[in-house]
Amino acid sequence: IRGHFRRFEHEHIFDSSSDGQTVMHDRLRVSAPFGAVGLLMERLILRRYFIKFLQRRNAVIQQVAEGRTEEWRRYLH
Repeated sequence: IRGHFRRFEHEHIFDSSSDGQTVMHDRLRVSAPFGAVGLLMERLILRRYFIKFLQRRNAVIQQVAEGRTEEWRRYLH
């Protein structure tokens, strides 16, 4: 598989909480190319970018799962 990253693995893990809710966890493993420069980019930029990206995306998933379809449409623009 080809892409911009040396490594990019993303998985969803679903667990039940003690109150009967379903909790989704993201596991993301990313390695940038370009050796030391790529490692610096991971730590300075990519980590924060992917955290914010996943938080926004997970908010949309939650809204859709809860039937709040009008709210998630604003994330599409």
